[in-house]
Amino acid sequence: MYDIFTPIKEYDVATQFSIFPSYLQESIKQYKIGEEKAKAGKYFGYDNDFCQLQSDINIAEVSGDITSEQAWSLRHNVLGIVNRI
Repeated sequence: MYDIFTPIKEYDVATQFSIFPSYLQESIKQYKIGEEKAKAGKYFGYDNDFCQLQSDINIAEVSGDITSEQAWSLRHNVLGIVNRI
């Protein structure tokens, strides 16, 4: 179990992209594209991209495609979620 006192190993998505399953890579890519569009004020589906990526992270973690550490690193570094357990 990870809590706020457990250090989160940071994964540079650009350099560590290939270690994730293809469906998760695609979800990260779509999230990043949506994030840039939303910042430019040209996109209103950003919430959907956030939820899709969070869902794909959960699926990857539960199925064993990524470790819990990797999942929390993605949640923290990509989605900005803080683990408060």
